[in-house]
Amino acid sequence: GLQRVSQPSDLSHSSGEDEWLEKVVKLLLTLEVHLILIAGFAHEKLIQSCLQHKILIVEKVKLSVMRIIAKSVGAVPVTYATQLSKHCVGTGVQVGIWRDLSSFERTASTVV
Repeated sequence: GLQRVSQPSDLSHSSGEDEWLEKVVKLLLTLEVHLILIAGFAHEKLIQSCLQHKILIVEKVKLSVMRIIAKSVGAVPVTYATQLSKHCVGTGVQVGIWRDLSSFERTASTVV
């Protein structure tokens, strides 16, 4: 059925999801995070927002790989982004993106 919106201002309020996204991105920027490793998948809005701020998200990282990287950079893995604090963020990671356009099929490959 149809639903009537009584006040046009109802459309301008951000949803809880948007508020969470804003909070997480602000936290990542405050902590100067540039790389996020995730065992699963990130929400597409989070990925896009992070990319706009030059924060790379790598999905589907094996836990064993995540532990090795965390140990080598001094990071502390967390389950939720809102658990992040200064002592969780590692240092010394540099990210580079290489593109290979020379494949037979002429499809671009990206390596991080």
